[in-house]
Amino acid sequence: MENPALTCNTCGKPLAIPASAVSAALIEEESVRCDQLREIAQQRQTLAAKMQSGIVGLLGGDTADTVDMIAQRKSLAQLDAALQGQAEDLASAMSHAPDWR
Repeated sequence: MENPALTCNTCGKPLAIPASAVSAALIEEESVRCDQLREIAQQRQTLAAKMQSGIVGLLGGDTADTVDMIAQRKSLAQLDAALQGQAEDLASAMSHAPDWR
């Protein structure tokens, strides 16, 4: 029988924390990490949509616009890579796999 207090406050998934180590602060910390990971995932989805729509813009005929689009696309890719790194760091520190994906 699972203890309902051993669940993430953000996604509700059970935490892989030994019952002897559980505290309200630990559950709250884990829930905050889960919420941050969800926010990063949402930001990455938004970036992916922007990068995808940027491909259409690259097909335009204006050279200056194309150069700007390439620079913007590179900047978005760098931001996505930074967000991915943050997500990986958070995920490695978590004691559960979020259930909101």
